[in-house]
Amino acid sequence: MKTSRALAFSLAAAAALPAGASAAAFTTVMSGPWTSAYTWSADGESGVPGVGDTVTIATGNTVGLMNDTSIGALTVAPGGEVAVGGNTLTTTGLAITSSSTAGKVTSDANGSVVVNGGLDLGNASITGADVTATPGTAGVVLRGSASVTKTLTVAGPATVTFQPRAVNATTPLLTAGAFATTGNVTGVVSWADVTPANGDKVSLVSTTTALSGFTVSGGDRHTVAATATSLTATWSNPPAPTATDSPKVTLRDG
Repeated sequence: MKTSRALAFSLAAAAALPAGASAAAFTTVMSGPWTSAYTWSADGESGVPGVGDTVTIATGNTVGLMNDTSIGALTVAPGGEVAVGGNTLTTTGLAITSSSTAGKVTSDANGSVVVNGGLDLGNASITGADVTATPGTAGVVLRGSASVTKTLTVAGPATVTFQPRAVNATTPLLTAGAFATTGNVTGVVSWADVTPANGDKVSLVSTTTALSGFTVSGGDRHTVAATATSLTATWSNPPAPTATDSPKVTLRDG
């Protein structure tokens, strides 16, 4: 922890800090243990990130947690990796948004990731860890080909935005062992990054266990269809769906 540093990150607010301290922005300069000052730089100085500090794992760097760790917002660059091991990593926001080489979070069977803020996943690989997100108004954005091998749990009230970078892709925006929600969690589809034609499809979610308790809204130009373990959006232009075309799909327990 460093004093008198500005928070240089827009993903989420920093966690509460000890009196007299403010957040620093840390970036890796090499692979190594999280607890080694040689792994990090903050405005050209060495140190170890802690509560409230924002952290960027640079391309090609792998950082291993040695114990349970709480920080501010975390960004994993393309080809960067956080090895959680059997520990718990708690952040105020997590962004892995690459459209090229995946950013990674890996762990063994006992590891977990807790995100108390926005979750933004593009080309992301989260292996071995359960992920629990309480995003609040920052929400969850799925925009590439995120893979969570265990369970992604989103606690509401929150919105999950599906924002594809391509249409008719074979890989879903989220592939997960399980996708669970608690509280009021709704999904919306944004086509802002693509120019779809009539009939173009986007695979939103594919899981190995049944989806339930989650609503994804359709729109005036797309419909959403569900199976027990998947969600797919289809662009319609023309004709646009009408009010009788079931503009949303609701999956309920049981």
